[in-house]
Amino acid sequence: MRLYAILTVTVLLTVGAHAAIRPAEPVLITGDALTGLAGAPVSELHLFAHVDGLWREIPVQVDERDPGSSYFVADDGLWDTNDELVFQPQDGGDTVTLAAWIDDAESQTHPRLEITVTDPIEGDATVAYLYRSSTLPDTLTATHVDYDAGLDQISTDTYLVGHDNATWFWDELRLRDGVGFTDDYMDREKTRLRGYFFFQTWVRTEQDMTPISRDVKTGPVRVIRETESEFTVFGTNSSWSGNKHFYGAYLTNPRDSFEIPALGGLNLVRQSYDLNPGVVDVIESSEYNSSLPVDGVPDGTTTSLTYEEMTDFWVKIGITDGALIQVSDFQGLSNTNDIYHYDNAGGGSADGLADTGDMVSYGDIGLLMTALVVGTHETETKTYISATVDLSGQTCQTWFNNPLATTVAPQDYDPAAPVDETPFAGRLLVSNHPNPFNPATEIRFTVSGEGAVNLRVYDVSGHLVRTLLDGATVNGEGRTSWDGRADGGERVGSGVYFCRVSQGGHNAIAKMLLLE
Repeated sequence: MRLYAILTVTVLLTVGAHAAIRPAEPVLITGDALTGLAGAPVSELHLFAHVDGLWREIPVQVDERDPGSSYFVADDGLWDTNDELVFQPQDGGDTVTLAAWIDDAESQTHPRLEITVTDPIEGDATVAYLYRSSTLPDTLTATHVDYDAGLDQISTDTYLVGHDNATWFWDELRLRDGVGFTDDYMDREKTRLRGYFFFQTWVRTEQDMTPISRDVKTGPVRVIRETESEFTVFGTNSSWSGNKHFYGAYLTNPRDSFEIPALGGLNLVRQSYDLNPGVVDVIESSEYNSSLPVDGVPDGTTTSLTYEEMTDFWVKIGITDGALIQVSDFQGLSNTNDIYHYDNAGGGSADGLADTGDMVSYGDIGLLMTALVVGTHETETKTYISATVDLSGQTCQTWFNNPLATTVAPQDYDPAAPVDETPFAGRLLVSNHPNPFNPATEIRFTVSGEGAVNLRVYDVSGHLVRTLLDGATVNGEGRTSWDGRADGGERVGSGVYFCRVSQGGHNAIAKMLLLE
């Protein structure tokens, strides 16, 4: 079953028009969208971005799948319609002409693929170019995610996730705090199954599940971890599977099928995450409950969800200066559903079933389903994490329903193609003073020759906060000021903001700190 995962949000800002593309989310392109590569050796595929007039190779991962769609069975090493290509669009760059090509002769004999990624909400876009060549050296060492097989841990620049060495369930979550990680937020991932069979009630938890297989596929962009466990009910064995994809700033249970069997009388499924005692300043909420302190004191809140609400319901764990927000689609899986929340230092559970782990409950939060529908259902979960901004549940819900859009265009090398008529002269600069500031700061910038200039302020989640200049004609140097207010006139809170100056497809960014 592909249930809850913590999906991390961070900001990987790079200079260019791509800088404000929605943070954290990766781009996944399947083989049927890249038919021009059919039969190409996957080892010959390289991804580049054009930033500030220079090419740079960026991490890309090609995950082959066998005819049965398994990531873990060796395939033929050639690109086909069943394979997947993934990268982080936050690494992307600017659009270039057909005359602008990487310095590799063999790549010029193959079409390159121009991959444009657009945020349908904000309209921001970024571009990456996929080249094919057997002569390009494979020297790129940058990665977004690492896997320690001995510890069964995934770590990135944003988070660390670990698993229990006996049951293989998730039991560790730490966020990156400067050069190290925070204390562990997670007691454990909890699973509860209950059924009624031949006049007897049976209950199984994650403690009752015996690991059978664990497969892991690693790469520079994501780690795919798939496990299968077995539990027994009245002498009959059943399986429980978990499939999570870990990215540098993102984790997801991708859309997959979950089957409710006709036999066994399954009438309850609960998947939740229990936090560790000692977590401080943590507030949980949902679309219906705005402020539930995680303090071990019962608050007695359980929220029912309608059938329609199961398509994109969210829950939030608010931490100091940040948030963990989970959005899920489980429509049709059960006719009776509740957002599960149980906060009690005395232990126990809100559904009356036995507790596990440390035997106390601190902000145990997830989904409780008590009227399962027999059959096969599609499920999907994403959870967004920001360690530096109080991200809203509504924002993540909108992201969930409006994924990044991708277009792919094949291009042939044309050395005679016209070049950019306004080439970048290397003089696009921006800074602000004072910094930190309160209540206002002066922004000074230098542009390359006369032309239309845009000057915008974004928060650390990549959301547009304020437009200061919109197509203004500037020649050389200019200056303006920001009073710490959004476009609607309301003052924004303390934190890090980014000022982006844009001219002729080129950009520069300044980091600004507002202190209240």
